[in-house]
Amino acid sequence: MLRTFINLYGVNPGFEARNVLTFEISPRGKSYDTVEKLSSFYHRGLERFSTLPGVETAALTNKLPLDAQFNLPFKLMGQTKLGGAVQYRVISPEYFRVMKMNILRGRAFGESDTVNSEPVVIVNETFARRIFPDVDLDSVAGAYVIVRDIFHLPHWFRQSERPWERIQREYVHFRL
Repeated sequence: MLRTFINLYGVNPGFEARNVLTFEISPRGKSYDTVEKLSSFYHRGLERFSTLPGVETAALTNKLPLDAQFNLPFKLMGQTKLGGAVQYRVISPEYFRVMKMNILRGRAFGESDTVNSEPVVIVNETFARRIFPDVDLDSVAGAYVIVRDIFHLPHWFRQSERPWERIQREYVHFRL
């Protein structure tokens, strides 16, 4: 058992958590009952945290890399059957920089990626290779996948008028 622990300690998880401070918040009530209100709340918070002494950059996520999984079913556009389940994380543009996760292709989310822009997702290399085994990974970008709206989710989580999200980029896979 000790050997297993020592071996696990030496595994590179694909992110760097050193000097990263995390905490959890759960805004509730009428002030946060829409995607737009929540987005505004988080955006203002990020701006304030980014200006604190000693803070290099700040980011948001709904789940940390080794946190309990938040899996949602998905399917590809044009398919009727579910393609499986994926870990679904909501992140802010600076998340990859904070966690020192390398972008393999494309770019990270930017300020132009908002609740009002075209819905896009970032997929990891493992997902791309598993779902598109016979396709060059450079051509995975542009495929459409639906992750939300398959189950009855809260209104603030759904975007039923635009359920399809375009695969736009990939990031380095982190190990669990």
